[in-house]
Amino acid sequence: MKKADTDPSPRKKAAVPPKTTDTKPPKPKKKSASRPPASAAGIPEPAAPAASRRGTAQPSLTVIAARSDIGYGNKMFLRGTGPGLSWESGTPMVNTDSDLWTLDILGATGTMYCKFLINDEKWSAGPDYMLEPGSQLEVTPLF
Repeated sequence: MKKADTDPSPRKKAAVPPKTTDTKPPKPKKKSASRPPASAAGIPEPAAPAASRRGTAQPSLTVIAARSDIGYGNKMFLRGTGPGLSWESGTPMVNTDSDLWTLDILGATGTMYCKFLINDEKWSAGPDYMLEPGSQLEVTPLF
C-alpha cells in the first residue's frame, strides 16, 4: 500500500477569500410593465385576452346538431329563440356529414328553444327543443 492511502493526517482546507463589507450588494432588477412574465423555462407567457383581463366572461358557445338524412339537395334550417334565431325565418345549418347538420350559436345568455325544418318549410314533429347556453344538443328529429 502507498503511504497516501493510509495517512490519517487531516487534509488542508482550500483557502476562502475573506468577506468584505465595503462593497454593496447588487440592486434587484425592476420588472418592466411592458414585458410579459416569463415561465420557468424562460419563455414569455402569452398575455391574457382583453375580456378576461377586464373580468368579463367569454361568450358561451352552444352547439346544435341534427342527425337526419333529409335527401340529396335538401337543406336543414333552425328556427327558435336565441342569438341569430327567429321563429319567422330559419337559419341554415351546416351539413358536416351525410346525415349530420350542425349550427354553432355564440353569445346565448338564456334558455333557448328551437325546432328543425327541411328547406325552411317542413317542420319537425314533436315539441320544441330546449337547451341552455354553452350546452351541446344532438337529436334525431322526425319529419
